[in-house]
Amino acid sequence: MQYSDKHADQLLDDPSFNRLSGDSLKELLARDSFYANELKIFNAVCSWYATNSNMKAVSKELLDLVRLPLISQTELLNFVRPSGLVDADDLLDAIEIQTQKPFEAPYRGCKSIDTNIIPQYPIVQPLSREVSCRFTNQENMSVFHLDLGKPFIINTIILELNWKVDVQGFSYQIHVGMENRSDGHWKLVADYSKYDCRGTQRVFLEDSVVRYILIRVSDPMSCRIDGSRIEAMYSSETMPVDPHTKIIAPHSNITTIENHARVVEGVSRCRNALINGDITSYDWDSGYTCHQIGSGVIMVQLAQPYIISSMRILLWNCDDRFYSYYVAVSTNQDSWVTIIDRTNEECRGWQELLFDPLPVVYIRVVGTRNSINEVFHVVHLEAPSNVPIAIK
Repeated sequence: MQYSDKHADQLLDDPSFNRLSGDSLKELLARDSFYANELKIFNAVCSWYATNSNMKAVSKELLDLVRLPLISQTELLNFVRPSGLVDADDLLDAIEIQTQKPFEAPYRGCKSIDTNIIPQYPIVQPLSREVSCRFTNQENMSVFHLDLGKPFIINTIILELNWKVDVQGFSYQIHVGMENRSDGHWKLVADYSKYDCRGTQRVFLEDSVVRYILIRVSDPMSCRIDGSRIEAMYSSETMPVDPHTKIIAPHSNITTIENHARVVEGVSRCRNALINGDITSYDWDSGYTCHQIGSGVIMVQLAQPYIISSMRILLWNCDDRFYSYYVAVSTNQDSWVTIIDRTNEECRGWQELLFDPLPVVYIRVVGTRNSINEVFHVVHLEAPSNVPIAIK
């Protein structure tokens, strides 16, 4: 089937098409990834019907799999209607979808697994202010618009912005569509307009047939974006996405350097020691991140919002001291939610934290007590937890 997807046009032209079994042909035509001109598909089904005239019931099922809304009105009237194989009501339904319900069109698209389909755009420049006003009425907004050339089935978009100056955070939206229009024919697949983001962005969406990608990036100081690297693909490795917020809900630790997280507050001999994954190489002098109790915090910023409901923290434990602490999270540093309060507990070693799922960009760990001195030490933080945590 994957081979047939890649060679759909050749298969439709080949005489062997008429020798396919009805079941094989039904499976093939039902695939969104069987991409070819829909009128050509219709004509091929008609040819199969003429060759297998003793299989009228199967032929009706095959004709039902032809996606009439993808055939132009002129071709519906000049080629499909004269065939006599399609009811007039079906033709009218197809025209209604084309003219009034384009979002309901059952599009087909090419599908290339784990391959970037837009290598021709190594660096994408934002649209000029004059052109971008077609797609947004907001000032201080940089707009990127990509035409993939033809429909593709994708589930992943990767975005990396190049800024002219150092930027601590930005926010954005991503829309996809099949029509290059400025009105409502766009599907919102990521709305991070209220979140602080940084570094490489990964957006996962449900399998979608896409021709155009529209990205709106908040740029309050105007034109600080020098360009952008954008990839789109059908990836075999994705993460779950919350259907309501469209935010990734990972099952394994994303608080890592590889995932573009960073430690923004806290003292350490090695930057990002807290999130480098090393949970064994620590001693009295190094391998941990700390803050002065009463006057500081340890804070990590994720690259983008994630839905998180668990964490693990390794407190420094080279002796028998204990700590007290609490953990708060935020999406913008303006509003914080305390998810764990262990200020009245004596805590040592590994800390397993469970809480209600919520969007997280910033994680703040604040020590309130150390039984030996006035410094709070943490060796490792991961979110979500890489190991299952039992509910106690």
